[in-house]
Amino acid sequence: GSAACTDCAAGTAQASTGQTSCTDCAANTYSSSTGSSTCTNCASGYESGVGASECTQISSATCQPGTFKQTSDGACVFVLRELFFDD
Repeated sequence: GSAACTDCAAGTAQASTGQTSCTDCAANTYSSSTGSSTCTNCASGYESGVGASECTQISSATCQPGTFKQTSDGACVFVLRELFFDD
């Protein structure tokens, strides 16, 4: 017998038919519905983790003073002292 196909879950996609698995959407992309063939890039000012079904607004408030959010992986990293400017 042949195996029945099932739709990929939200947060995953598969561009090719006849595959046995779906691929998680990469960070900063998402698929909000089942059966997606591609993941969509998050809009500017929004981010997502791997396997996301939606993007969330980037908030600098989640990082401690002296750090900034590196949106590629969501980690807060220390700012080099040379990057501070006095007004």
